[in-house]
Amino acid sequence: MYAGLKNLYNEFYQLGLVKRDVFLTRQRKIRTLEWSSIEQYIPLGSSFLDIGCGKGHSMSLAMQNRNCIVSGVDPFPDHAGVAPNLNSQDNPFVIKKGVCENLPFENQAFDIVYSSHMLEHTSDYHKSLTEMQRVLKDDGVMIMGVPTATMAFIRLISILLFSSHRNIIELIRWPLRSENWKKQQKISNFIIPPSHGNPSKNIFYDLNDYKIVQWRKRISQYFNIQKEIYPALYSYPDFPKLFATHTRKRYSSSVFFIATKKQG
Repeated sequence: MYAGLKNLYNEFYQLGLVKRDVFLTRQRKIRTLEWSSIEQYIPLGSSFLDIGCGKGHSMSLAMQNRNCIVSGVDPFPDHAGVAPNLNSQDNPFVIKKGVCENLPFENQAFDIVYSSHMLEHTSDYHKSLTEMQRVLKDDGVMIMGVPTATMAFIRLISILLFSSHRNIIELIRWPLRSENWKKQQKISNFIIPPSHGNPSKNIFYDLNDYKIVQWRKRISQYFNIQKEIYPALYSYPDFPKLFATHTRKRYSSSVFFIATKKQG
């Protein structure tokens, strides 16, 4: 009987959790869809830097589809993100370990400086944008994708629907947890969901911080925005899908900025 109750508890606790292979499949579809919306802005044969490249999915697409000379940098190379879109298991490119706030590259080294869902994870927006500007050639193009407030709202709803029962359980169990476990957690995270990109903030910070007007304002300090692209409205991939993906401009889950370098 005890074993049956334990299994029932475990099944209840795991409700709303997406399996790793399902998450990666959805993430690949989302990132590939976003890539297809900006690929035309990458000239053939460009020197291409992917900041926050993960395992190198976008690098592989730039190399295969646009014949780019690719470079990548990530705080944890080959640790997370969508795997490269390669026919061979051999990885033909090198990913350097580093952060956007201090890029390990020379001035004006790249024709294209690209990032996808990276800037919101940096410790300093302005320092990161300064570094991106520094490594971009004077006649180069910056392509940056970031989540929107719509994405933050979808994440909030998803957490409320699919994680509330786990958060309640963790609050009840908190007094019984070891001190070591408590040091690695924040009890506040079980009451108010944490920020997606900033561990010191909560999700309500994201709802304002990820507004398109906010991203536009930050980027415009360092780059001349030429175009804004709204790839699609999609569910948050960490949770069961709330709705089918829709290609529409008004409520896109992400926005991509195509920009040129400000001179002087």
